[in-house]
Amino acid sequence: MKKDDKKIKNPKKNEDKVKNKSPNKEDKKESPKKNEDKIKNKSPKKDDKKLSPKKEDKNENKNKEDKKENKKKDDKKENKNKEDKKENKNKEDKKENKNKEDKKEKPKKEDELIPDRPELERIKSQKINLFCPPETLPSYPRTLFFLYNPNLNENYPIRTKGKITPYEIISKKYMMVYKTFSDSSICLKEVMRHNNLIRSKLFEDTNLIWKIVVVNEMIPLIKTLNKYQRYNHFPFTWEISRKDYLYTHYKIMQSKFPKDFNYIPQSFILPRDKELVTLLFKDYEFEADKLFLIRPFGSSKGKEVKFFTNIENLPKSCIITHYISNPHLIDNTKYNLRFYVLVTGFCPLKIYLYKEGFANFASQKYNFDINEKGLNNKNIHITKHLDNINQKDEENDSSSSSSSSSNSESKYSKNEDNEFGKVICLSELKKWFKERKLHFSKIKRKIRDIIIKTFISIADKGIQQIKEININSGNLFELFGVDIILDNKLRPWLLEINLNPNLNCSSFIEDKIKSKLITDTLNIIGLIPYSHDGKYRIYDKEVKYKDNIEEAINETLHEFERPCGDFKRIFPLIENIDVYSKYIENPGEENLALWDNIQKKNK
Repeated sequence: MKKDDKKIKNPKKNEDKVKNKSPNKEDKKESPKKNEDKIKNKSPKKDDKKLSPKKEDKNENKNKEDKKENKKKDDKKENKNKEDKKENKNKEDKKENKNKEDKKEKPKKEDELIPDRPELERIKSQKINLFCPPETLPSYPRTLFFLYNPNLNENYPIRTKGKITPYEIISKKYMMVYKTFSDSSICLKEVMRHNNLIRSKLFEDTNLIWKIVVVNEMIPLIKTLNKYQRYNHFPFTWEISRKDYLYTHYKIMQSKFPKDFNYIPQSFILPRDKELVTLLFKDYEFEADKLFLIRPFGSSKGKEVKFFTNIENLPKSCIITHYISNPHLIDNTKYNLRFYVLVTGFCPLKIYLYKEGFANFASQKYNFDINEKGLNNKNIHITKHLDNINQKDEENDSSSSSSSSSNSESKYSKNEDNEFGKVICLSELKKWFKERKLHFSKIKRKIRDIIIKTFISIADKGIQQIKEININSGNLFELFGVDIILDNKLRPWLLEINLNPNLNCSSFIEDKIKSKLITDTLNIIGLIPYSHDGKYRIYDKEVKYKDNIEEAINETLHEFERPCGDFKRIFPLIENIDVYSKYIENPGEENLALWDNIQKKNK
């Protein structure tokens, strides 16, 4: 009971406690007055801040500034977005244009660059040598350098400040290729093979084209060339290889400069000069100093050439030429001289003469009767041996030139028909002259004069045609054979100009000279490695010129610095520009600029 009493002992007090507790909880929930007072006591303080006039103004100003800043930011974003849209649009337009161009000109695949050439598939790389111009000639591309055939046992004479550097081309689209005759010179093919050039079946995408085509096809071919391609013919030089045109140009120059142009024997062209021929040869009789030859316009190597006998047997079209009946003889045998001339342009005109050449001998002694039988003996008169060499008479030959033959020549030299005579090189002929105290250097100076004047005789026409075609000055070059005969007073006479000189070899000495001749020619013309798909050079940056004249002069000056081997430039030179420039009526801006540059440089 005591415990219970304690528990129940003051019930009133417990009730008060219970009462005190519950109203407090209810107060929190149900006492509206207290809650309202609390809210009223708190909120007025916050509302006071908002309703404070000074603070409210500040806030409003701040809000306005924030809005302005936000507006500026928004405007910037909008402008930036507009610019981005424009840029994206421009990029899209460029892409579209590029895609259109790509659709028009699809880039060639590497395998399609040089089609129909299965040998490229087997070639992993192409090893070449490049000639690097001297530092005094900046911004000009390196050119392919050709080495002599190793079988010649002769090193190339480097007489220039430039350097020779080996390179290896890996990509097929950069590999250097050439196009030539199917039956072209073995000597030419050997030079290409030893220098790792690849032969092509097509004209397209070739660094070098060494092939003559008919004139109607030549000009369209030339127009397709890019500025890095080289082609070995001019479209107008047949005007000095055809005998009638050669003499026509010569007569035009002779009428203007009679004292200077006197190196071709008197000639008549039929049918143009038919009345004059009829009058002069009405009562013609054979005389030693009045012999004339009848030649077809396009003949070469002595083919279809015969002596004039009477008017009745004349063909309708031909050239009648005075025969040099008093030729200079070696061991009582008639001979003529073959020189090689390289022309690398007419805008400007550049002429090179090769150091070596040949003396071509008749196969029989020059001793004939002035009668029809004696005149018809070609073995006495014809010296055009270049395809064949007769060795049968060499054992009995007492001239000093017989020393030029050697055992190594026997594999080349066989002529069972005994139709042509032997050949010696010009260096052997010079020795013969020197032993007899004859000055061959004086003769050669006169021959140089003849060569320069002959090419100048077609210079005006050549310059005009090059401008009409509108081709790069370095695209075209041509190697010529020039035939000269000496009379008994050692005066040189021009016989003919050969457009496509024979580069085949019938003796070791011919092989050596012609192989070096081709190599030196290729080094002068300057083949530039370029990409066959993009037509840009691969080792050097492109150079921009203000006009064609500046480009032509710059290319020419660099050409003069390239290795030239046994070639020697004979025009233009500081000492002969004034001598020969007077013969060209319209030299053109390129020639005038080059002549001025050479003359200023050497002052």
